[in-house]
Amino acid sequence: MMSKDLSNHHNPLELVVIPSHALRDREATYLIFRHLENEQFPLLIERKRTVKDSRKRRFSFKSQEEEHVTTKTIKNREMLESELTLSSNEVIVLRGERNWILSYYEDGLTLQGNQVKRVATTGIVQIETFFEHVVRGAFPIRLAFGLGGTFAPVENVFRFILHNPDWKGLIEDELLPQLQIPKAKNVWQSLSHPTYEQTLETFTIEFHPNILGNFILAHDANDTYSFIDHVNGDIKIF
Repeated sequence: MMSKDLSNHHNPLELVVIPSHALRDREATYLIFRHLENEQFPLLIERKRTVKDSRKRRFSFKSQEEEHVTTKTIKNREMLESELTLSSNEVIVLRGERNWILSYYEDGLTLQGNQVKRVATTGIVQIETFFEHVVRGAFPIRLAFGLGGTFAPVENVFRFILHNPDWKGLIEDELLPQLQIPKAKNVWQSLSHPTYEQTLETFTIEFHPNILGNFILAHDANDTYSFIDHVNGDIKIF
């Protein structure tokens, strides 16, 4: 049913990069195992950690940070589960026979493979295009809005549940009341930077999902995720 909305040309190296604060507690681990459902063990796991060089070099151009890499063969899912604990400044990379499959790190999760699809759209995806796609899924749909590039600190994520196709109503009634622009501190600021009431129209003008730090992640009742790819301005499903 969804295939007619997808690009006919599927790149086997299609990937999606999801910031860690877009995901709920342990959701990254869930997505990792879900992503590996069709992968064959054994897999190769690489753990890369950047360590600072404590030796003092007063006259040296050599970097004072170096990468420490360890590799291990993962024979089954039980063994993998014990490996999915991140240390500081560490990246976990999983590889199959030919390509890397995913990378897991403090700032996010990158999934790569045939499980990730790109929705065919015309031009850079806007918020309206994204929701036209999302509301075709099964309700309820969990939504996570990351507005760090426009309105709020990067770690500030607004989460809602969409129970029907009225996504505009959800934004107006639930999200916008939390995004009021603070009142100016004095009269001169008020004249030069007047405050105004947020509306859906001003939100869609000011909030660009493709700005680094902004995102919308949707997860419907059929366990399908939709995400706006910041790099290419595409909708990715996985």
